[in-house]
Amino acid sequence: MSRLPDIQLFFEEHFYTILFIHTTISLVLAYLLHLLLKKRFFDNHAFNEKDREELESIIEEKTWKGKIAKKLFQLSFHKYNRIHAYTMLFFLNFTMPVLGYISALWIAYYLKNVKYIKKLETTHVLNLDEFEEIFNETKRVFGESALLDMMNNPYVPKSKKLQALASISQNATPVNLKVVKETLKSKDDEIRMFGYAILNKTELSLNGKINAALASLSAEESKENQNPIKIALAKKRLAYLYWELIYQGFAQDVLEDEFLQTIYDYIDHAEHIFIDELAILKQKIAQFQQKVVSTTNRKETMSDVELSRDKFRLFKEIRRVYEYYIDTKILKGKVAMKRKEYNKAIEEFTIAISIAEDELNSDLSYIYPYIAEIYFNEKRYALTKKILQKAINLEYNTRLYPVVAQWRA
Repeated sequence: MSRLPDIQLFFEEHFYTILFIHTTISLVLAYLLHLLLKKRFFDNHAFNEKDREELESIIEEKTWKGKIAKKLFQLSFHKYNRIHAYTMLFFLNFTMPVLGYISALWIAYYLKNVKYIKKLETTHVLNLDEFEEIFNETKRVFGESALLDMMNNPYVPKSKKLQALASISQNATPVNLKVVKETLKSKDDEIRMFGYAILNKTELSLNGKINAALASLSAEESKENQNPIKIALAKKRLAYLYWELIYQGFAQDVLEDEFLQTIYDYIDHAEHIFIDELAILKQKIAQFQQKVVSTTNRKETMSDVELSRDKFRLFKEIRRVYEYYIDTKILKGKVAMKRKEYNKAIEEFTIAISIAEDELNSDLSYIYPYIAEIYFNEKRYALTKKILQKAINLEYNTRLYPVVAQWRA
């Protein structure tokens, strides 16, 4: 028990000496450690100046609260700074003798050697500061409101509405055509007629393509030596053109039902032709395999080279027909989905995905959102999320990927 008073007496007699040694060690250790950390972190004068400018624009210095807020921000450890780092390490050492030394050494070691997951390599080739100079300045052209609100807003100048319509007319998507249809309600004759002209031009263009496709189909069917594949392709093209009329919103109610039936008839006939053609091609491949077996034990000749070329042509042809067949299944799924025959639509989409994976070794991730939408309409939300987990290759699809990412979260 007499040992404790002796230690206490020693510290009392040599207090200032111990304090001097402790302060010196804290200062030296903090200085050395902050030099070590400086190798990992850098202090950029340009960034500091940018921080100062942003701070001045945010904080109002005229009031005493603003002055205090600015001073606190400047003194805070909001990023690496050699003075801040040195001060922090010194107070850590000084306020906790011995334990502080150990803590400071561990922190410096950890910060110096910690490794992060590399998400992007060779980032030094990308200078983000240059983007402001590379890209043109983006300005609003049509005002603050959305296009639909703008078209219905009587206070928006007519020149801006006409400018918007001229821009929309270059890209006749369903969303854009919906905006154009709003102009038909306008009291201004010029805007209303301009909108009607855009819709009429788009519909006439589609009808012209349909008439050309019908003429092509009629020409193929009137030939003595008919080519089933060309007939099937003509019917497939017609089916997709009629679908475009529905997709663009030019067919509604009874006319939509008639078009859906027309699409189904064309695509169903084309599908049967593709199935027959696949059966013929598979039979040819089986016969070809027998020829290959008979030539494996003898020296290669010119006929063998031609046989190899025939093999390549056969496999290329069967792959092409499989692609056509998959297109028919996808469109039949869309038609069934439009008719709200959801089970049939899922069946068609599933067949298309399965064939693409098995026969073509390709991925149809863009089909999964259609199936997910069906489950969503049926309020089967767990299946919606499960299906979208399979949509793995939509990162570059700006329309679908945000929805998929939201459901994956």
